[in-house]
Amino acid sequence: MTSRNLPGSRARRVLVALGLSLAMTVTSGAVFTNPASAVVDTGMGAAVGKLAYEQGVTSDSASVVARRVARSGLCNYYTGFWFDSTNDWRSTAGGYNTSASACDHATSGYVMHNSAQVWTSIDWVGRNWCADFAKFAFHWGGANTEHLNGLAASFKTYGTAMGTWHRAGSYIPRRGDAVMYDWDLDGDIDHVGIITSWYADNTDGTYGSVEGNRGGGNGKLVHLTNQDNNGAYVYGFTTPVA
Repeated sequence: MTSRNLPGSRARRVLVALGLSLAMTVTSGAVFTNPASAVVDTGMGAAVGKLAYEQGVTSDSASVVARRVARSGLCNYYTGFWFDSTNDWRSTAGGYNTSASACDHATSGYVMHNSAQVWTSIDWVGRNWCADFAKFAFHWGGANTEHLNGLAASFKTYGTAMGTWHRAGSYIPRRGDAVMYDWDLDGDIDHVGIITSWYADNTDGTYGSVEGNRGGGNGKLVHLTNQDNNGAYVYGFTTPVA
């Protein structure tokens, strides 16, 4: 699907012609497209987007860096976080493909235990994990995670229940939004990531995101830029709420 010729497209073409990269800058680990964007980001969205960007790009913590690439059998930290028995906020909905014992790997991280953050060793667990990462970003960004589970489609369920669901083409995504994709165009949601930047002056909705379980193999945390809000495979967006 090609971008629509809406107001702002000309502004984007001018910027590209000048060789600029959509005027994105990084400030304190968060991504801004221009000074005006911070005004219209929600506080919750800014927190969720910042968390996702740190996990995928800026953090140099050895534990966080180790999470960015899954191991054989889709073994990954983010599914392990939701399965961890210490974590009072855990959710095991959707089951798993590879058990913690089969994954035989652990990485330290924070969980919520008895209403306090606890740094602990988390056993990795294997399954398709894009939704586990996106839910992790919602959780640590302070958003309500009711209705969310290990399925990418649960982010549409969440958005519908919370009144924050937007079909692709009807909305410019904001920082912290979950972006959903339909890879085979069959009407089913196949993948989800977190918006970490957007281009305010382009009503076509160019955005950047951090997404889990991308990059082939067992998946990685991948930072993607200059994506089209109206792209053929973009299904829709959900904004996090408290």
